[in-house]
Parts: sequence; structure tokens; C-alpha cells
Amino acid sequence: MADWQLANAESFPWRSAPHGFRNPYRVWIAEVMAQQTRLATVVPYFHRWMAALPSPQAVAQADEDRVLKLWEGLGYYRRALNIHRAAKQMVQHHGGQVPDTKEELLALPGIGRYTAGGILSLAFNQPEPAIDGNVVRLYSRLHKTPYQAQRKANLDTIDTHIRELLAANPAVSPGLIAEGLMALGSKICKPVKPDCPQCPVRAHCATYSSARAAPRPGRSPAKSLPARHHVGYVLLTAQGGQQRVFLVRNRRSDMLGGLWGFPALPVEERPATDATAAARIAQDQLCVVVDQVRHLGRQIQDYSHFRRLQDTYLAVCHNADPETPRWEEGRWVPVGEIGDLALSRIDHKIAALLTAHAETVACAD
Repeated sequence: MADWQLANAESFPWRSAPHGFRNPYRVWIAEVMAQQTRLATVVPYFHRWMAALPSPQAVAQADEDRVLKLWEGLGYYRRALNIHRAAKQMVQHHGGQVPDTKEELLALPGIGRYTAGGILSLAFNQPEPAIDGNVVRLYSRLHKTPYQAQRKANLDTIDTHIRELLAANPAVSPGLIAEGLMALGSKICKPVKPDCPQCPVRAHCATYSSARAAPRPGRSPAKSLPARHHVGYVLLTAQGGQQRVFLVRNRRSDMLGGLWGFPALPVEERPATDATAAARIAQDQLCVVVDQVRHLGRQIQDYSHFRRLQDTYLAVCHNADPETPRWEEGRWVPVGEIGDLALSRIDHKIAALLTAHAETVACAD
């Protein structure tokens, strides 16, 4: 397996000179970015991040909006917030360095079992398993057992087998073994149509030797996504001769925590495109009086466990001031500065619609 990895290893910026394969900060950021994302997809985000924030100290000194903007497009924004928090702790308690012990790593926000194992094996060359979804799938097929990454007992079993593999190969770099296992899972032992004839460990694979079709281990059958309906608002006003739009920040504990966006309210069912009803909802729930209300468009965004369906309305506010709309955290932003803030995909779609309807922005001062 180690020989296979040496022959098939791909070149990625967190492994290459001048920073080196063992730079702990670069490994940490890459491993978090790569969670549930293909490595090739990570590369441009990694370059952008490192150009702006080349060290834990730089992350700790950056403001939250800057961190989120650099993460924009990767999703799972709580991970970016955890990196920000962890970097501050590294500066306060670890001299601005990524710690090199499992206990210290696990004490940092957002670093769990897999990330800690990845840092220790890939950056510090310590014999610590790094068990991601690809490794779980690989061992599920090797043992013909439906291991699941969500079950601690399954992870403990795989952990034991990897430690035995490390102990049996003391001359081989733990980082090379960790990287090889993850690469085997992603390139050869793929979720669909695994390339068994090219697998260097097929002789040890119970699924292959049984001549049965390799299943997709540890997965439940796909289910249709439940719909969640929202009414969204692009609230416009003119302040000091400048057109502004009201943006709100999602709570840090939410799925899109920390991101800015256009205010949106959950509703029981998808409403009809009724401007009068939309104006009434804005007045009742946002405490803002609007007119010139019109339907701007419908947005659909699929997440892992639900589908968001939103009808968005463009509305002009004549009694607006920065304190008027009811929201935990919000502010009036010049229309031309919307793109400076980190937005979700659905809010990027709305911003694009606003740009396409630029003539409507000419509301009276």
C-alpha cells in the first residue's frame, strides 16, 4: 500500500515546497477544508486563504467577517468560526503554533478525532490514525462489515486495525500510511463502481474475495428532502443620497452561523406571490413599513437534510433607520458593498437579482 501511494501521490499545495509537507498550520487548514469536499476543489480556496492568512497569528488577528469571506463557497461555515477561535487559543496558550499532542489538539474548537489524527500523522509523523469517510468505506469493504463514521464503536475498531498496521510497519512513515489509506478510499474504493482490479490490498479484502458486488457501506437509502418555506426581503432605503440595503447576520449557532444575508422569515407553506401579504408580514414581524413591494424571485437551495424554498420581495422603506427592522444583528449596507461580506449561496442569488433589477434601486430619498 505504501508503494502504491508513493507511485500515485498527487501534488497539492499543502504538501509542496517551500513550506513543506509537514507544515502543521497548512495541514490543519487543508484537512478542515477537505472535510466532505474533494481535494481538487479545495486548492483555490486554500491558495486564497494562505495568501491572506499565512499563520495562526494572522487568523487570530483577522476579524470574523474577513475569515468568513475567505471561507465563502466551502459551506459548513461553523468550521471557519472554529478555526478563528482555535487560532486565538493557539496564540494565547501555544505560542502561536499548532500543538503536537492529541490532548491539546482535541481541546481546541472544531478539532475532533479525525482532524487531530490528520495533523499528528501528516504534519508531525506520529503513529496516529486519521479516519475519514474514505477510510471508513475502505475498512467496511475490507472486513465486509457496515461500519459507520457516526458510531464511536465502529471508529474504535478501525482505529485498532490501523494501529496494528502502523506497528507492523515501523519503517514506513505514519503520514504516508495515513495518506495512502485516505487515497485508496477516494481513488480506488469509491462509493460507486470501486476499481477492485487496481486495488493493492484486494488480496486482503473480504468483499472482493466473496465475489459479491461491493455495497456502499454505512449509508441509508436516499430520502426525499423535506421543504422549508421562507419569505425574504430586499429592504431598500436612501440615506444621505446613497442607496442602502438592510442585511442581517445569522446567529453563530445556526447552520450558516456568522454569514450575512437578506432578512428572511419562516412560513408554514410557500406563499403566493402576493405583494400585499408580503408587506403585511414585513410590518408585523420586522416592524418596518414598506411600499413599492414586488416579487423579486424564487430561490431553491438544497442542504444535507432539507430543501429551502424562498420567495423574495423587493421593498422600499420610507421610515427606515438603522434600528427599525427587528433582528438580532443587522445593518444598512451600501448596495455596492454587499459583495464585501460573506453571503450564503441563496443570498448571492438574491444579490444577483438585485443587480439585474438595478432600475428599481432608484428609490426616493
